[in-house]
Amino acid sequence: MGLFYVKINLNTKKRFIKFMKKMLVFDIDGTLVHHQKMSKEVVSTLLEAKKQGNIVTLATGRGSRGILKVAKELELNDGKTPVIGLNGADVFYFNPDWTIKQLWKKPIPKDKAIPLYEAAMRNHISFVAYTDDPDYTYVTRKFNYLSIFMHGRTRAKTIKVKKDCSNLTYQTMKVICHGTYKNYQKFEQEIKPLNLAIFGWSYVQKPKHNLEINMTGINKAVGIAHAAKLFNVEQTDVIYFGDGSNDIDALEWAGTGVAMGQAPNEIKAHANQVTQSVKEDGVAVWVKNNVLK
Repeated sequence: MGLFYVKINLNTKKRFIKFMKKMLVFDIDGTLVHHQKMSKEVVSTLLEAKKQGNIVTLATGRGSRGILKVAKELELNDGKTPVIGLNGADVFYFNPDWTIKQLWKKPIPKDKAIPLYEAAMRNHISFVAYTDDPDYTYVTRKFNYLSIFMHGRTRAKTIKVKKDCSNLTYQTMKVICHGTYKNYQKFEQEIKPLNLAIFGWSYVQKPKHNLEINMTGINKAVGIAHAAKLFNVEQTDVIYFGDGSNDIDALEWAGTGVAMGQAPNEIKAHANQVTQSVKEDGVAVWVKNNVLK
């Protein structure tokens, strides 16, 4: 399915993109979704891309419950299209009845999760952690801003982590942390030896004070590679769209990495191309110009 693009001009490459079936992978927040919704133009364009035989899927920091609304609009319940959640730590597909079949996962083991939680509580860092059961999340407090906000996203039941971390029944998949800059400095120093993957949180404007933490070596590119293998898709035939720090690895790994127009310059530097902003339906513009027949 792949093509070798080295030393060909951009116009030739665009012609190849037009006529080869592609795996189109999209970040959600700031890429497909603006102000909590996808535009009709984006939805219709991606459905047309599917109709023409291309694979359309998602790679996001969200968990499966947070993905569901977008997945329904894009009709991803064919029981075979891998979806990448939790920054690459979770790969699954939606069955026709919208139940989930997990294909691959990479949790944070207890010997790293416990010191992470202890450091967060010691430094007054709030956290919400996704577990390997989408029905449950771990929290520092059940009724603070972060917990309430995330409950609106996940609709999951919350389990308050005990100080001795003795009630960790489920595996930790991803941890979202929120705190003041001063507290974060000490917290980050304490968890540095754990060598975990840390990203800016895509829901907020100040990612340095709001972080997503995954298992060592986990990023969206890892999850996308698993998905591409399941479909027997060559790396060169993967096109990835994103706008944030947790998109960098995927933008670099994909055969074509497309950054959104509003992405910071340090994100755009890792992409092959840049499209218009999410407000301007940048995804639809690029797919129409480069993929649709």
